[in-house]
Formats: sequence, structure tokens, C-alpha cells
Amino acid sequence: MSELIMLVMILLLSIFGGTVATIILFGKSEKRDTRIKMILTWILNCYFEFWILNCFRFVLLKGNIILSYAQDGFVLFFDIILMIGSIFILYYCYKAKKRKSSLFEVISIICLVIYYIVVLLLGILRYENVNAAIYDVLLPKSHLFGGVILFVCQYMMTYTNNSSKSEIKVAVAVLSLFIVTVFIYPGMETYLTNVDEFSFSLKQIWYWYILFILLVSVGVSIIYFLFMGKLKEIFLFMLWSFSICAYIQGMFLNGKLFLMDGKEAEWSVGFKLGNFMIWVLLLGVLYFAYRLISAKRKELLVYSSAVLCIMQLVAGISLIPSCLSQESKGLSTNDYLSTEGLYEVAKEENIIMFVLDTYDVDYVNEILTQKPDFLEPLNGFTYFPDTVSQFSRTFPSVPYMLTEELHFYEKPLNEYVDEAFEKCSFWEQMKEQGYQLYFFEEDENYIGESIRVIAGNYAKEGHVIKERISFKGCAEAIVRINNYRILPYALKEYYMYTSGIISDLVVKEREWDMPAFVANDIEVFEQFKKNKLQISDESKALRFIHLNGAHAPYTMAEDGTKAEEGTISPISQYIGSMNLVYNYLEMLQQLGVYENSTIVITADHGENYVTTHLEQNTNPILFIKPAGADLEKELIVSDVYASQNDIIPTLSGMYEIEYAKDWGINLFLAQDADKSRVRYHYYTVVENGIQTKARTYEINGSSLDFNNWNATDEYHEFGEYY
Repeated sequence: MSELIMLVMILLLSIFGGTVATIILFGKSEKRDTRIKMILTWILNCYFEFWILNCFRFVLLKGNIILSYAQDGFVLFFDIILMIGSIFILYYCYKAKKRKSSLFEVISIICLVIYYIVVLLLGILRYENVNAAIYDVLLPKSHLFGGVILFVCQYMMTYTNNSSKSEIKVAVAVLSLFIVTVFIYPGMETYLTNVDEFSFSLKQIWYWYILFILLVSVGVSIIYFLFMGKLKEIFLFMLWSFSICAYIQGMFLNGKLFLMDGKEAEWSVGFKLGNFMIWVLLLGVLYFAYRLISAKRKELLVYSSAVLCIMQLVAGISLIPSCLSQESKGLSTNDYLSTEGLYEVAKEENIIMFVLDTYDVDYVNEILTQKPDFLEPLNGFTYFPDTVSQFSRTFPSVPYMLTEELHFYEKPLNEYVDEAFEKCSFWEQMKEQGYQLYFFEEDENYIGESIRVIAGNYAKEGHVIKERISFKGCAEAIVRINNYRILPYALKEYYMYTSGIISDLVVKEREWDMPAFVANDIEVFEQFKKNKLQISDESKALRFIHLNGAHAPYTMAEDGTKAEEGTISPISQYIGSMNLVYNYLEMLQQLGVYENSTIVITADHGENYVTTHLEQNTNPILFIKPAGADLEKELIVSDVYASQNDIIPTLSGMYEIEYAKDWGINLFLAQDADKSRVRYHYYTVVENGIQTKARTYEINGSSLDFNNWNATDEYHEFGEYY
């Protein structure tokens, strides 16, 4: 029905337009020499010509059958005629005017050419066929939107002719400042300084970015031209003052924004109110200055806008070379951890470590109040609820869990991780015992190079064989990033994001010859259901699987399916995350390898707060099933005082591997010696959304009682590499 309506609209426009255009173009009236009339003539004649040729094309092609030029040269002939016809009309119209073209007429032609090029490129991306893309360009609906562009240019020209050069200069300066400050610089600076956080490169999105800026520029300009008289002046002042406040917010009032990890930032009401009052004060000062120097208003707007535009553009452009240099290293396609072996297990012995991000013991307790039998599938496991993580963030929790080496950003990330894995003998000894190692970790930099390169899923180089970048996703990503940077704190929470969310918006489809592992629990769960686990040819294997788990944002339902953010409660994702593990355990049983498998289910840390100090205990989950455990026994709940640094010693004890005495204890050989130990937690202090240092907490006694958490005066200031 929509296509029929579109065709009827085009038909009516063509009949009316063709008639009027013919009268104006070939008539003797002097009206044809007016600027607006001639542009209108050209638009209507183009429609008339396009419609006639397309009607012939539809008849010749007999409907929607798309023939390639190789199949039917007649199609190519009519396409050439179509293009020549439109160019001829354009030439004839301008020749009939017998005068030079205006700037806006030239701009309108340029805009139309850009529009058709964009439509053609979109068609090629959509159909992956040039002929199909050309066919799409020639459809009447494409010309309808092309006509809108021309109409807009004509409309802008009409009002521009009635404006003085000084008014145009002010408008251009202020509109440029608004576009650069609100839509260009914040997103550019954020991306270029964090390029390694995103799964797409500048080379992949630059043309979409430019297209978005062009559309925004046109849109803002149209709005400006719709205003008349005094309203134009008010509109420009609003854009100018907002742009300056946004610039000050982004450059001076944000500080170092808290890492976007999906959690809602917990800025205090007082802090947000104070920031909002600064905006009110700034707007008041700008309004007072604007009213005070009424004779120099235009100069104030022009020069201030020009200076701020140049400053931001120079700063942004200066970052591009380093970004391109970093991208040229192929960080997104070289030296990564793939999904190879994720859906397989060894035929004899397996060690499987699930790390469910942010999964706190309190979440388990919350689930048990609703589903008392929720842990029933964990027969043969031992549960250690009294567990402490050394760190409160994923990094350096993950490398520490695997190596027992502390880190407070005193050296570069890669240097710390590589040294930590080289010092830890556990992994080499596992390799010597015949275990093939697999690390399913989204950030390959968390695994030391010496161990990473011998992992079964290490990919030295991968290639993208199919990819689709979304313009709509790019636009939404730009708006999210920019608004989060420039808006006051009271509004930032509506534009929170993670690098994963931005990457998902931009990259709608990507296929690799060796797919990189991504901690997308929904996709992993779906693949487990679809592909099932398979037995590999390997005798022994250790698999470390780091998943999103209980980490915000909450988008996974209890059954593992995707839910829109904000439509489900966090507990649904807590349940869904464990159901993923239960599904995996069930498949192990079906394959007959469950009994001889050692399985660890833990978290990199518990609830990660964004405050200056802890107000309650935080405990990561820890479930362990040794190989050969009695599967008839129900889950054992242990009261051992456990720590994250006990995981490697416990596994070492099971497989007769030597480990340093200061690493931790074998949890199955504690024998009450653990009750006298002092455990430590290095809490990341967050001040007004900024991570600044780590405060040491000593835990004497059960960590489930917050009274036993003693905040010391020992702080570890984050080094220069944070």
C-alpha cells in the first residue's frame, strides 16, 4: 500500500509539474528569468523526465525483475538515456536564463549529486550488487527525496536574499559553533583517544560520520531559516549560549568521567544540583554580556564562535594521525582470542573456569528467596560464600586471579600482565601435564603474551569476510557519546553507554574467518543451544570463560533470550547467567565427561560500587566441583574464609602442581587454618564519577559481616598509566 501511495504521489507531481514546467520553460513570460521560477522549472522538469523514463523502464523490465547489464544491454541503454535526459534538462534550464548561476543554485546541484551518490552507496551495501543499486536509485521514490533537497535549497535561498551579509556571517558562525561543539568534537575526541576500546575503525565510519554531520547541518539550517525577524536572533543566541556552556562542561567541568561499564553513575543530588547551578550562572553571564554590548553583538557572536570552532577542530584533527597509526597496527584483527574450541571439550580430562562478571553472593541470596531450589543443579559442588576479591574492578581482577600479581597502574597494562604471567608457573606446568589451554577473554590484553600465543584459540591474524556498518547506529552512537560529554550531570544518566553498546550500534553484522570471542552471554547461550558441545580429539584441556554475567546493562532474560534494556529486572539476568552455566553442565553430562571435569564458577569481583568508600561487604561467588566428586551429594556450603587468590592454589593442589606459599590456600585442605587469616580488598575509590586510587580494607573474620571490614589509611594512588 505504501508503494502504491508513493507511485500515485509521484504521478500527480509529474503531471502537474510537467505541465507547469513546460509553460514556464517554453512560454514567453518574463517570469522564467526569475531565480526561483527557474529552479522550480528545473525541479519539475526533472520529475517529469524521470517519471516518463522510469515508466518505460518498468514496462521493459516487466515489474521488479532486476536484470544485469550483461543479461540485457537494452537496460544499460535506457539508464544512459535517463542520465543524459536529466543532464540535458539541467543544461537547457540554465541556458534559458541567460545569466550566471547563483551560489545557492550551485549548492543545490552539489547537494543533489551528493544525495544520489549516497543513495547509490547505500544500495550497493544493501544489495551487494551494483546494478540493483542503480535500479534503486532510478526508482521514483528516490527522486521524491531528491526534490525535497532542492526545495530546501530554494527555500533557504529565498530568505538569504532578504538578509544582509552581516546577518549571514553571524548565522554561519553560530551554527558552525553549535555543530562543532555538540555534534563533532566531543565524539571525535572520545573515539580518537579510546580507539582500542571500540570494535570498529575510523576508516570504516568516517563517511557515515560526515554524512551525519551534513544532515545535522542541513536540519539546523532549515530550522534557522524557518524563523522570522526577532525569532532568528533569539534562536541564534540560544544556540550560541548553549554551545559555550557545553564547551565549558566538556573541557573543564567533567574531570575524568567514570569508565562507562553499564552501571548507572551514582552522582550525589548535591553534586548534580551544583553542576546545574553553574550552567544557570553561565547562561546568566552570557545573557548579561549579550544585552550589555548591544552595539557589538554581531562581532561577539562571530569572533567567539570562530575562535572556539578553530580550537576544537584543530584539537580534534591533531589526534587523527596517532589514531590512524594505532589502527594501522591491526589491533582489531591481529593478536586476539577467538571462539575456536568454545563449543568443544576434551575427551578425558577438563578444567573449566566460568567467570561471571560482577556476580555477587547477595545476588544468589536474592534468587534463593524466590527460587529456593535454584542451586539444585550443582550437586557435587562446594559453595564458598565467604569469599573476598582482591580488586573491585574487572581490571586488574582478572589478571590477578590468574597470576596472584598485584597492580596499581604503576606500569603499562601490557607490561604488567606479561610479567605477571611469566612469573606464574601454574600455566606452564599445566601445559607440561598435557593440558591444552583456552582463554575465552574479550580483552586479549588480560592474558600474558607468553601464555596467550600458545592458547588453543589464539589467532595471530583474522580477517573480516562480511561486515555491515549501520548509519542509523552511527548516528545514535554519536548522539550518545556527545551528549554524555557535554550535558550537565543531571542529564548525563540518560545517555550512558559502554564501548560494547556503541560497537553493537555501529556494527550490525560482522563475520570473521576466525570469530573473535565477545562476552555476549545472549549470543553464547544461543550458540550453546544451537550447536551443543562436541568432544574434541584432545585428551586434556583447560578452558577459562569470562562472560558478562551479572554486569549491567541488564538485557538477558531468564531463558537467555535478549530483552530491551530497562524492560527486565537485574534478577532476571542473574538467573539467566546461571542458566547458561547449567545448560553447559547438562551438556557435559550428556557427553559423559562431567564426572571427570573440574569446574569452577566464580566472578572477577562482587558488586562494584561507585562511591568514595565501601558501605557494605562485596563478595564474588565461588563454586568448585573437583574431578571425581560424588554427584549424588547435594551442594556443600563451606564456611571457609576464602579469597580470590585461593583459586590457583586449590587447582594446583588437585593436580599436584607446586605453587608459592604466599599465594593462598587450598580451600579443600583449610582445616580451620583459614579462620586466623587476614584477607585484603583493594577498593577502587570513585570521587564524583572519577576513579582516583585504591583503598586497602582488612577483613578480620567473616567477610559476610561488614563490621569485620576495616578501612585502613593505606591508599594506592593510581599511577600515570591509569
